[in-house]
Amino acid sequence: MKMTAKAAKKTKGGAKAPPAVTGKKSDKKKKKSDKVIVPTEDEVFQFAIKAEFVSRELDEIEKRFDIVSNMIAPRQRVSTGTLCLDYLWHGGLQPGMYQISGPEASGKTTLGFTAFGSIIRNANLPLTVMEDAEGTAGGDIQYVEQLLGVPLDTISGKNGIKRVRLYQENVIERMYDVMKETFRRFPYKVYDANTDSWFYRVKDATDKKSKFALEKMMALTGATKSDMESRNGSLYLPAPSRIEGVFFVDSYASLVTEREEEAESEDGDNRMAAEAGAFSKNIKRIIAPMASKGFSVFGINQTRENPGQKYGSPIYEPGGNALKFYSSVRDRVSPLVPGS
Repeated sequence: MKMTAKAAKKTKGGAKAPPAVTGKKSDKKKKKSDKVIVPTEDEVFQFAIKAEFVSRELDEIEKRFDIVSNMIAPRQRVSTGTLCLDYLWHGGLQPGMYQISGPEASGKTTLGFTAFGSIIRNANLPLTVMEDAEGTAGGDIQYVEQLLGVPLDTISGKNGIKRVRLYQENVIERMYDVMKETFRRFPYKVYDANTDSWFYRVKDATDKKSKFALEKMMALTGATKSDMESRNGSLYLPAPSRIEGVFFVDSYASLVTEREEEAESEDGDNRMAAEAGAFSKNIKRIIAPMASKGFSVFGINQTRENPGQKYGSPIYEPGGNALKFYSSVRDRVSPLVPGS
């Protein structure tokens, strides 16, 4: 390729400046980005070996830390018996937090009680618990029987078995203590993709905690250790794909913190902050075991209006942001407006 150069000019220091080059660059030199790289069969094979190596390493990590990758496993949803809720919740309840909120007289409590009664009658879950902080049931078993459509013996336990528990507890910390302890006594529930099946799992070890978990699993399921399969230092027992139980809370707005007596002497903002802090601290204690043990928490909350709100929506929900942030599903209901 021919190139022409102009005479170099001298600089002030006497050195010559580089000549200016004119002319077109060679077409023979192509940019690397223009070249399409096609991997060979050997390169593809080598990549597959690396992927298999990574998979084995992750299996070892899961074994070491006793975890199972079952986050996307299919579960059988438990119907609420209410068409609108089942439609909004893609068929019903899964492990997680569900919340319905609305203003006064919007039907949120009636909707929640209807769903809870249907779950008791039809789902046949091992455990259903109602935290009646608002006092809707009023401590009258017969009224609750009519309200939920549940046989009296199921609630009172005259037959020796109480599948339904009603608590009139309105202290935030105590309510979450009960949930946490309940989850602790249930075995882990994991999904095995190889067999497309669910299993209860406990660690097969001689320490006190593992023995406690094994005893509880045998008591809850009626199985013996010989019925369980031993894998990777853990014992596995076939389990149903549905949730294990439901905690129904009515309502979050009626719950108070243990610091309520101190907060009574403070202004409203400090009281709201104390309750929000109690929810934030205690919800974190149950989120992980709630999912890993297979439970749902179905709560009712109120919507209120802050007339002094200058920016944004004046509508808020008691309990702070933690209730919203940790909820799997949140829905609001509104009362019918005459003429609408």
